[in-house]
Amino acid sequence: MKNEINIYTDGSCLNNPGAGGWGIVVILPDGRIEEYSKGFVLTTNSRMEMKAMYMALKYAEKHGKGEVNIYSDSNFIIQAFTKHWLDGWVKKGWKKQKNEPVANADIWKKIYPLYKKLDVNFIKVKAHSGIEYNEQVDELARAAAMGDELIEDEGYIPNGEAAQTSILDSKKENNITLENVLSNGVPSIKIKSGTKSITVPKQQLEDFIK
Repeated sequence: MKNEINIYTDGSCLNNPGAGGWGIVVILPDGRIEEYSKGFVLTTNSRMEMKAMYMALKYAEKHGKGEVNIYSDSNFIIQAFTKHWLDGWVKKGWKKQKNEPVANADIWKKIYPLYKKLDVNFIKVKAHSGIEYNEQVDELARAAAMGDELIEDEGYIPNGEAAQTSILDSKKENNITLENVLSNGVPSIKIKSGTKSITVPKQQLEDFIK
C-alpha cells in the first residue's frame, strides 16, 4: 500500500533481569529497511518490549504520513492497546482492577500520549515462527543486549517492576530531590540540590541512616 510503514518491535534480556536490549525494524513504503536498537546494563524483558513499542510510536510520530502498522510478539502489550487496558489504567490512576499498581508505569506514561495522538494499527505476531522481520528484530534486540556500549535503564527498580515506596524513593523536600537510579549497574540514589548533584550507592546510604 502506498505510504504504508510497517514497524516490527522486540525486546530481549539475557537474564531476566539482566542485560537487555530493544530493537525496531522499519519497512518503508519504497521497500527500504531501517534498524534501530539500544542496550541496557540491567533491565527486564518486559521493559525492553515496551521500550521497543515506545520507539516505534516515536518513529511513527515523526515519519508516519500514511498507514502505520506496528507488530509485536507480546500479547500483553498488544492487548493493552486493542482491549483498551491502557485507558482503564489511566482512569484508575495507573492502577489495575484489584487496585494494584501498573508495572513499568514510567514507560506506559510515555507511550500513552503517543497512543492517543496517533492512528496506528497494532498487530500481534507469533514469536519464533519464521516471520522474516520478526526474526530480524529479535536478533537486533539480542545483539543490542550483548553490545559493549550498554547504558542504564534509569526507570528500572531492581527489587521489582512496580513502583516501591520507601524513604529513599523520589521526593522533594526543602529543594532537595532524591531519585532512584542505576550507577554502573548498582542501585543508587541521586541527590540533587539546585544545579548540584551527587550519586551514592543505595545500600551505603541506607546503612548510614539506620
